Amino acid sequence: MLLNFYTMSDFEEAIKLSKRLRMKPSNDELQMLYGLYKQRMFGDCKAPEPGFLDFVGKTKWYAWNKWKGVDPKLAGNKYVGYVKTLVEKYGVSDA
Repeated sequence: MLLNFYTMSDFEEAIKLSKRLRMKPSNDELQMLYGLYKQRMFGDCKAPEPGFLDFVGKTKWYAWNKWKGVDPKLAGNKYVGYVKTLVEKYGVSDA
């Protein structure tokens, strides 16, 4: 598989585009974006797993922890590529 490598400015542009999608992505898509973003920005999740009743925290923890061990630059590349697929699927608003 051939990977495209993106710069930090490409990553920052992808963040902006992800906020301008015409439709809200599904929960699975949002979790993918969250996990890849956190892995790119902070590396492996070092926080303990949230408690049983912290549903939002637990969902975010799993989304990030899924990428444990993935090089942050590779996570950034995956984020940019994933945003491109979401832009193709949903389009972006002009605002």
